[in-house]
Amino acid sequence: MVYTGCRFCLTTNIIFGYINQSQCKRCKRIERIASIDTIDFSTVSDVSGNYNIDEFLNFTKFNVVYDYVNNINKNSNPLNIYKNNFASKLKIEWIPYYRITNLKEIAEGGYGKIYKASINGSIVAIKEFLNSQDPSKYFLNEIKSLYKCYDNKFEYIIKCHGITKNLMTNKFMFIMKYANGGDLHNYLQENFTKITWKKKMHILWRISDGYL
Repeated sequence: MVYTGCRFCLTTNIIFGYINQSQCKRCKRIERIASIDTIDFSTVSDVSGNYNIDEFLNFTKFNVVYDYVNNINKNSNPLNIYKNNFASKLKIEWIPYYRITNLKEIAEGGYGKIYKASINGSIVAIKEFLNSQDPSKYFLNEIKSLYKCYDNKFEYIIKCHGITKNLMTNKFMFIMKYANGGDLHNYLQENFTKITWKKKMHILWRISDGYL
């Protein structure tokens, strides 16, 4: 809900949802309203301290609102629309570093480190990239790809819940769903002889599906 003033008769009008124009209830004049595409994200308050990351995070928030309003029509049930678009809509968000507890390194590779940690009592995996104090194009492309894979049809791809920054190293990190079985390499090492070829082909199919 947004309050807007008519510049002709100074009447305050109430707008529900996202629309391109508004008609004054008093003088009936119509005025255009700036669209999401014209919003300058540099005017939005920073959360991460990095412009590119903040721009992406704000885009995901506006995208949720846009999807919500797009589903509204005169026959809609507002409660159902809310449940389908807001209450259950998963999105990548900024998560302050102070919310992370019990941080423990569990793996290290050429890209960086993997940690196991807790956030509000839930176990998560945290992926820290090398030299991510100034996020590279690769870092930004990966987080955008993870966002696109949030649809339910990508159920076999590990979900990224948010981004944070290590306050001691200033490195940015992905906060992801924790996989109890470890990574695919460890899983195959421990269970390769126990897995049927049908199961192996199913795993390969799901991995390929995630890359499409």
